Amino acid sequence: QRDESDSDDGAHQGTPVAGKLNYASSVDTTGGSSSSCAVEDPKSTDDSEDLYDASSPDEMALVAGARELGFEFWGRPSAHNIVMKFTNDWARNLIGHDGGVSDDTDFINYEVLEVLEFDNVRKRMSVMVRSPTTGKVMLLVKGADSTMLEVATPETDSNGLTTYLLGLATQGLRTLVLGVRDLSGFPLDSWRERYGKARAAGDTDALSELISEAEMGITIVGATGIEDKLQDHVPETISEIRAAGVSMWILTGDKVETAINIGRSSNLISPNGENFVIQDPDMNEKDILEKLQDISDRGAEPRTVSLTILGDCLATILKSDDLREQFFSVGLTKCGTVIACRVSPAQKADVVAWAQKYHSSGTMLAIGDGANDVGMIVTADVGVGVAGREGAQA
Repeated sequence: QRDESDSDDGAHQGTPVAGKLNYASSVDTTGGSSSSCAVEDPKSTDDSEDLYDASSPDEMALVAGARELGFEFWGRPSAHNIVMKFTNDWARNLIGHDGGVSDDTDFINYEVLEVLEFDNVRKRMSVMVRSPTTGKVMLLVKGADSTMLEVATPETDSNGLTTYLLGLATQGLRTLVLGVRDLSGFPLDSWRERYGKARAAGDTDALSELISEAEMGITIVGATGIEDKLQDHVPETISEIRAAGVSMWILTGDKVETAINIGRSSNLISPNGENFVIQDPDMNEKDILEKLQDISDRGAEPRTVSLTILGDCLATILKSDDLREQFFSVGLTKCGTVIACRVSPAQKADVVAWAQKYHSSGTMLAIGDGANDVGMIVTADVGVGVAGREGAQA
């Protein structure tokens, strides 16, 4: 479907402004296929070139990037097929396609064997595809850097990848890591039989084990950085809201560096204030308590103070009665903004619920645009679900 709109309903526009694949190695496949399952077939008009409509800017960037390299997503004739078109010799040679340059032979139909959907525990999505030219079955994977490195091959340059991703994140870009596994030698038929039975039985534990079995030994082939441009007047609007005495909490799955950069550009983090960061996942309760006490003792004007916290540290806080009470006391009375990064949907809902408990005289408003935000939205006193370019799950 062609989207004629120039803007979103959400806080960010969904246009992929930046997509970088600099950190990549040569591989006998193309990552575009793994994202195309959530991309509409291209449509065209007489006065413009074909455009795609995707459920997220990440997927749009992957498909658009593949197109620039000569691998054009052509359509999904069924749930079990992806049709790609080669538009240059480099793409044909890379994939081992020697069908010539005619229109009929420039198309290739990949068979989609399985789609291992994204979940908030493993933070990955995978697609098993079979090439019609070689018969080779590949597992194409995309996901968060932390969980992708967990299943990467020992040869992966983890330090190099982490450094590269940090550079993207500090620019405010949302990062995604791409990987592939050649399933030659993998007991595919047996695995698919067991997977089908577990799925039919609704056995979530067995499904998790089988997915982990498949998503092991991944070769990292690339990393992307996507910019979600702020809509017009977002910084000014946030400044006015904060001036009215409203405390703003951002609960996001983004990396700490990405969230801080966006916080500064949107005026969530005061340019003249101080942003305290709690992000060491190894911090114990005593260390976190000391950090919170330090914020409390500063006595600065709350509107100039912000706190950024990692989801792992937040999990430690929510388990302790004393620590939890101190955290919400500091967050609700000493800070104008709290940014919680790498948080799960359950943590989002928990934060809203505990904030209501510790600040019962206030009114909690939760705004979100995705399925991950539903728990938070229904928990708040006032919940707002935004329908934007990334879907209307909320």
